[in-house]
Amino acid sequence: MTDTKGIGALIVTHGGTLTENWGELFLGAIGDAAIPVPTRIVWLVKGKNALSTLPLKIKTLINGDLHEAVTAFESEGVNKIVVVPFYLFSEGPEQNRIRYTLGLKPIPQGGTGLPGFDKSQVLKHNAKIIMEPGMDNHQLAIEILLERARELSKKPEDDALIIIAKRPDDKSLEPVTQKMNELTVKIKEQGKFKEVRVGYIMEIKRTYISDAVGDEEAKKTRALISVLKTRVKGNVIALPLFLSDGVMNREEIPNLIKGLGCLYDNRAFLPHKNVSRWFRESVEEGIKALI
Repeated sequence: MTDTKGIGALIVTHGGTLTENWGELFLGAIGDAAIPVPTRIVWLVKGKNALSTLPLKIKTLINGDLHEAVTAFESEGVNKIVVVPFYLFSEGPEQNRIRYTLGLKPIPQGGTGLPGFDKSQVLKHNAKIIMEPGMDNHQLAIEILLERARELSKKPEDDALIIIAKRPDDKSLEPVTQKMNELTVKIKEQGKFKEVRVGYIMEIKRTYISDAVGDEEAKKTRALISVLKTRVKGNVIALPLFLSDGVMNREEIPNLIKGLGCLYDNRAFLPHKNVSRWFRESVEEGIKALI
């Protein structure tokens, strides 16, 4: 039996608003993962954007500070920490913020480029910390998308599938697009679809990207769907690539594809049992690396 004494897991995510429903789903997925080591959860946006009516269970289990979480672990004798970033992509400004804060990535000479971040926020710690990848093109993510695509497709070999994701910032665009292209290849092979492609949409609050770029991405995605419709005998199926249910999958993507005749399943990744499986697998991979 593997000796995990002194090892802890730190689940980190972020978002503009922590709602009761999202908090319950998020905590439920982590609970169902049955992670075999002490676990802490950090939600990087805390307090000011959280609903005041959140149940006490969510308020007490979700922290908003990496420093507090790591310090608490160390005070309990945890000297090795697996960080699991609950993000669709491994690369991005917020993912880098975690790496910089934990000292996992050196700060460039010209600075991080992250709003409000400076060297004073780098955490001093004694624990050995490693950070696992985001979901990217993990098989468990592929299975979620395939399951939902198959519910809409009567004959996959006649249908095209377009996965619609939030457009990453410019620095992350190339590595994220590479991962997404790999994801489409795997889905096409496993699902036997005629074509599988990725399209981007911009979040409403365009923190890292200009409106002009966001509008151009929307045009590209609509044009891609129009092209796909000419290449298949069957349907074009659109699926959102989002972790949480919200305005993007419920309103923005339907508006984006309006009038194009797509079949659409608006469900985000949560709730789905594969999210819990991914949490556990990520922690287990980290434990292997630490032992």
